[in-house]
Amino acid sequence: MKKKYSIIIVSPENAKTPRQIEFTLTVKKILISCAALFLLAVSLLAAANVIQAAYIKGVQQKIAYNEALEKEIEAKKLEIERLNGITALINADLQAIAEYESEINSVLEMPSTGGAAGISRGGSGRLEAPVAGSLDEAAAHVAAYARSMKEIYSASLAFNEALRHLPTIYPTRNGVFSSGYGYRSNPFGGGYSEFHDGVDFSCPVGSPVYAVAAGTVTSSSYEGGWGYKVTISHGNGISTLYAHNSRNLAQVGTVVDKGDVIAYSGNSGRSTGAHLHFGASVNGVSVNPLSFYD
Repeated sequence: MKKKYSIIIVSPENAKTPRQIEFTLTVKKILISCAALFLLAVSLLAAANVIQAAYIKGVQQKIAYNEALEKEIEAKKLEIERLNGITALINADLQAIAEYESEINSVLEMPSTGGAAGISRGGSGRLEAPVAGSLDEAAAHVAAYARSMKEIYSASLAFNEALRHLPTIYPTRNGVFSSGYGYRSNPFGGGYSEFHDGVDFSCPVGSPVYAVAAGTVTSSSYEGGWGYKVTISHGNGISTLYAHNSRNLAQVGTVVDKGDVIAYSGNSGRSTGAHLHFGASVNGVSVNPLSFYD
């Protein structure tokens, strides 16, 4: 005879008749097995949840790390782009410095130093730039040198332009100095002295006469004792005069440069022989033209 088990269910209020549920040993074993399986399933599910939570946390940490790494990489990329931009500016400034140096050397007719301003050669012969703590500081140094070179270049242009208008060459290349500035014996005789407001260069008739500085021709004609005469205004109140020419080339209003041929020497006007009279004045006052060459 199979064993039976009973479960009696009694109502708390005793209002209902107690109920009795009977089941066999087999059913009991089935119920116990189901309960065990249920507990095992719950345990496995809990373990799975713990493992999954740990996995999710690990993934989240990796995602956070990757995001931080991506931000760092992006920041590095931006910094590299910024540094590349600074490097490009430095290269542009260095190129400008080299060009300014070349132009300055050309304007002032100086030999090239072979290096940019502000950069000197050390004992090893290598170029040594000013010490800079960072690329930004180096860029600031180079930019400052570029500005300085630009200022020097502008100053050299101004100096060169002023030099162009200042007498620095002689008006003849094959003449011989024959008479100075100031009082001298009258070359035509008479036993008295006269003031000679210029200097004379003895030279063959037809010798080229050169403008001693850049300027504008203010007169070109035959004028009595001067003979064929050319005068040039060089600015800053300076004028020069070239007289006793055989022929004038420059016309009034012509802008001439230093070294341009403006006439040919001769013996016209009040002259004792073939020569070039060279005179100068500053603000309308006669001066010794050779004073410009001291």
